[in-house]
Parts: sequence; structure tokens; C-alpha cells
Amino acid sequence: MASSAGGKKDAVSERRFHDALARLHAMFLDGAPDLAGQLDRVGFTRIFGLKPDIFCDRLVKIFDLDNSGEIGFREFVYGLSKFQVDTFERRIQFAYRLIDLDGDGSLDKFELLSAVKAVLDSD
Repeated sequence: MASSAGGKKDAVSERRFHDALARLHAMFLDGAPDLAGQLDRVGFTRIFGLKPDIFCDRLVKIFDLDNSGEIGFREFVYGLSKFQVDTFERRIQFAYRLIDLDGDGSLDKFELLSAVKAVLDSD
């Protein structure tokens, strides 16, 4: 009897996983990927309704794991999974990585001012 309940639970979990993956794929397709299934910067901003600014560029670079300049579906799903961070420290690390425009591991005056300007301009 317990194995039957466990089997149903596994089937429900698998169904939820497939449903979530289908929703992510539909979201990805909203960005109008090219024939090779890759999103460019414009498509990426279209999905999320982002302004094309330096932080959008930085976000694209974070998602673009193979540094091709485009985002495939696997990169898209993996990148979104990074938003599901479980601790405050990881959230801070992600935000820091987003603001560190040149990727040198430190924040300079330009990067900090750019972040503040982006927040103020978002209204």
C-alpha cells in the first residue's frame, strides 16, 4: 500500500516537473529564438519586459554559459534556477555578480553609480 502511495506521489511530482518545463519552454519561445533555438539579447529582454541597459547585458552574460552571445533553452532554464537561491548570502552574491559589470570581483564607482541610476530610472 505504501508503495502505491509513493508511486502516485512520484507520478504527481513528475507531472508537475513536466508542466513547469512546458511553461518555461513557452516562455522561452516568447523571446522568438532563431532557427537554431538560440535567444539573442533582444529576445531575452522581450521575455522579461526589461529595458535594454547595461544590467540587462550583464544578465544575458550570466545566462550565456558558453559565451556564444546567445542563450539556448538549457542555459535559460539553468539561469532561471539561479533565481531560486535559498539563502540571503546567495542572493547577495547573485546581485553582486550582476552589478560587477566588468567581472573583476570588485565594485568600482562607475558600477555602483550605474546600479543606483538603473534603480532610479526604473520608474
